[in-house]
Amino acid sequence: MSRRHGGPALDRQQQALQDGFAAELAKAREAVEAANERAAGAERRALKEIEQERQARARADMASEALREKLGEAEVRERQQALAHAEATTRLQIELNAARAALQDAQKAHGGLERQVAELRGLLAESQQAAARSQAEAQTLQGLVERLTPPLAPEPAAAPAAGRSARKKASKPAP
Repeated sequence: MSRRHGGPALDRQQQALQDGFAAELAKAREAVEAANERAAGAERRALKEIEQERQARARADMASEALREKLGEAEVRERQQALAHAEATTRLQIELNAARAALQDAQKAHGGLERQVAELRGLLAESQQAAARSQAEAQTLQGLVERLTPPLAPEPAAAPAAGRSARKKASKPAP
C-alpha cells in the first residue's frame, strides 16, 4: 500500500507524472547531448577556420616579406641603373664637350690652312707669272741670239771617224 492517502489512483497519477518527468528529462538530456555535439562540431569548425586563417595569414606574411625583398632588390637595381645612366650621361657630355672643342680647333686650323692656301696660291700665281716672264725673256733672248749669231759654214761629208772630230770642231765657236 501506499503511504499516502488517496490510494491507487494517486499512485498511478504520481507514477504517470514520474514517467512523464523521466521522459521529458530524457528528451532534455538528448537535446543537451545534441546541443553539446553541435557545439563541439561548431567549435571544431571554428578551430579549423581559425587554423586556416592562421595559415593563410602566415602565407600572406611570407608572401608580403618576399614581395618586400623583391621590392628592395628592384629598388637597388633601379638605383644602380640610374647611377649607370647618370655616369653614361656624364661621360657622353664630357665626350660631347671634347668633340665640340676639337671641332672648334679644327675649324680654326681650317681657317688658318685656307689662309695659307690662299697665300700659297698667290705665291704660285706670282711664280707662274715670273716663270712665264722668264720664259718669254728666254725665248726673246734666244731669238735675238739666233738672229745675231752668223750662220756656220756647211761641213763636208766625211768618214765616220772624221765625223766625230767634225762634231767637236762644230761645237767650237768660229773665229
